Amino acid sequence: LEGRTIHPALHFAEGWASVGVVDRTDGETAWIVVTSAGNRYVAREISQALFPKPLDYPELMGRWPQEDLQAFLHGNRDASFAEMAALLVSKARTLFELKRPQEIALLTAWAIATYFHPVFHTFSRLEITGERGSGKSKLQALLAQTCFNGLFMVNPTPAVLFRLAAALRHALCLDEIESLASEDHKELVAILNSGYKQGGTVARVEGEERQVVYYP
Repeated sequence: LEGRTIHPALHFAEGWASVGVVDRTDGETAWIVVTSAGNRYVAREISQALFPKPLDYPELMGRWPQEDLQAFLHGNRDASFAEMAALLVSKARTLFELKRPQEIALLTAWAIATYFHPVFHTFSRLEITGERGSGKSKLQALLAQTCFNGLFMVNPTPAVLFRLAAALRHALCLDEIESLASEDHKELVAILNSGYKQGGTVARVEGEERQVVYYP
């Protein structure tokens, strides 16, 4: 990491990548950065290489089980893309009945792609529609558990939305969005409307020195 500045949650560079996880070290909750080379760093010990500052989000604890993390660090990387896709397709088929079988494949591809979304210039959104009681929330709950840093939320404020996105690079599963049509949510809608592509930012004045901070 010498001479580099990387995103603490998910970072891609030529020939390697890194991912951040909420883990336990020395009996305390801590942000850990794991690289594709099999190296593990405690975020507070490499703070000079990280931007923005890691966000220790407790809800993400356990997303990478300890035994699997240790296996990866010791070179056990046998799970393939096809195996992961097959597992997701199988699980989704046991939980949902969709009109077209292709929709299961679409959901699976989208969920896996969230682990690579920083390499895309744009990233498509899923719009989940259906009658009341048809399982829309259940489907989003599944996506939240399988997508990268997936969070299932209802009516977040704009500040919550852009701060979490900047820090966690998470997949956001928004439920009960009918109310977004109201005038009270126009700022939130503006952020969502521009957030599917790279380059957009939300500017805010922060801190005692009143500096302008740009949240991607």
